Amino acid sequence: MHLSVEHIGERLQRSFRPDVGADLIRTYQFRIAGEDHFHLRIENGTLTVHEGAHGAPCVTMLFPDVGTALGLLEGSLDPMEAFLEGQLRSDGNLILALQLGGLFHR
Repeated sequence: MHLSVEHIGERLQRSFRPDVGADLIRTYQFRIAGEDHFHLRIENGTLTVHEGAHGAPCVTMLFPDVGTALGLLEGSLDPMEAFLEGQLRSDGNLILALQLGGLFHR
């Protein structure tokens, strides 16, 4: 499944919880199947989704496919379970990676 960054952004905006992200400033990098990159920027309750790699993300999350990444963000995939089953790997702050799911309605 290949989705445009605009489509991913639209889907994530619908489930984003600005109240939970109100005091946060974080950048989450996503690498899909080792090639495609996009990143989420959460800044004071606002979510933006950008194409490409970010120069200094808080954490980089690696997924086998975009469906798995969206499953984590949209709540159909448990972050800890995905990590334990090898569907999610991260480079950087693992705690921030596991907290990401709480920023979206499940």
